[in-house]
Amino acid sequence: MLDGCAERLELHRTRAERSCGVALPGFADAVARVVAGLPQRGEFRLHLPYDATGFFPATVQAYRPRVIRRLRVVEAAVDYALKDEDRSVFEALRARYPDADELLLTRGGLVTDTCFSNVLVGEPGHWVCPADCVLAGTRRESLLREGAVALRPVRVEDLADYPFVTLINAMLPPGRIMLPMRDVLMPR
Repeated sequence: MLDGCAERLELHRTRAERSCGVALPGFADAVARVVAGLPQRGEFRLHLPYDATGFFPATVQAYRPRVIRRLRVVEAAVDYALKDEDRSVFEALRARYPDADELLLTRGGLVTDTCFSNVLVGEPGHWVCPADCVLAGTRRESLLREGAVALRPVRVEDLADYPFVTLINAMLPPGRIMLPMRDVLMPR
């Protein structure tokens, strides 16, 4: 939520319906009720839990991006194709690698995501989106639909060919958290 506006709402609704396996016709209204009570200036993270029966009370927090200075490349066969409240698999992975602020996950030697975001590699204006991902986020989907990023497999051994990695999610546009590849720790 930025300055009183919920971005990519239709993509969020579609993903919620895919996760629940049912239509959620009240999604936009549920979000609108929360947005109506927010200040018109500022950046907020809206968490609206749901399941096939409907919505649960929303929480809203002022948003501050995490500080990420170093990524660690980790092979992890994580199954998280549908958004879920249970993030224990990511918490357990992070606990095993305290030398990095966040993990850059791979599956079968191909780059996927971090524990909380999709990623792009390259440089501003010339981003590549890994073809494989743990969870197809709404910003990732939006950038692909707009043709703003190229989609292709990114192998771990090819990371050195790209100058930067940027983390993207609903709250993070490309470039907001961007690291040079020298700050990406390769597998041990």
